[in-house]
Amino acid sequence: RAGDLARADALAAEAELLAAKAQQDEAHQRVQAARTRWKLLTGMTAMPDVGSPVTATDPAAAPPTAHPELEHARQTAEQARKHLALVRQSRRDAPELTLGVRQDVPGRAEPAQNSLVVGLRLPFGTDDRNRPLEAAALSDLDIAQTTEQRLSERLEAEQAAAREAVRSAQAQADAEAGRAKLLRERATLID
Repeated sequence: RAGDLARADALAAEAELLAAKAQQDEAHQRVQAARTRWKLLTGMTAMPDVGSPVTATDPAAAPPTAHPELEHARQTAEQARKHLALVRQSRRDAPELTLGVRQDVPGRAEPAQNSLVVGLRLPFGTDDRNRPLEAAALSDLDIAQTTEQRLSERLEAEQAAAREAVRSAQAQADAEAGRAKLLRERATLID
C-alpha cells in the first residue's frame, strides 16, 4: 500500500527518540547522584563549572524525621546539651562525708585506744575546676550537633536520590511502553 512504508519509518524514528529519552533520563539520574555525593563530600551545593549541558534541580524535601539513626543522634545531642547545662549550673563538687575507725596501739602493757574519725569536706567551686569540665561538655555538644547535622544531610540526600531514581525509572518505563506500542504499530503496517 502506498504511504505505509513512510508511516512505518516515522514510527521507528519515534521509537528511537523515546529510547534516547530513556537513556537521557538515566544519565540525568546519574548526574543527580553525583551531585548528591558531591554535596555530601564537600558540603557545598554549587558544583564546579565543567561545561555540562545537563541541569538538575534538587527536589525540595523535608528531612526524614522517623529514621532511627537520626533519632539516636538527636537524643545524643540533647544529652550533651543537658550535660553542658549541668556543668554550668554546678559550680563545685558535692560535699564529702568520711567515716573511719582508728586504732592506736601505744606500747607494751598499755591497752589499745579505739577512736571514731569523722571528716567533712566542703569544696569551694572555682573556675579552675569548671573550665576543663565545661570545655569537655562543649566539645561533646559540638560533636553531637555536627553528627546530627551530617546524618540529616546524608538522609536527605539519600531520599532525594531515591525520589530521582523513582522518577527516572517511571519516565524510562513510560518511554519504553510508548516505544513498544509504536514498534507494534509499525509491525502491523509492514505486514
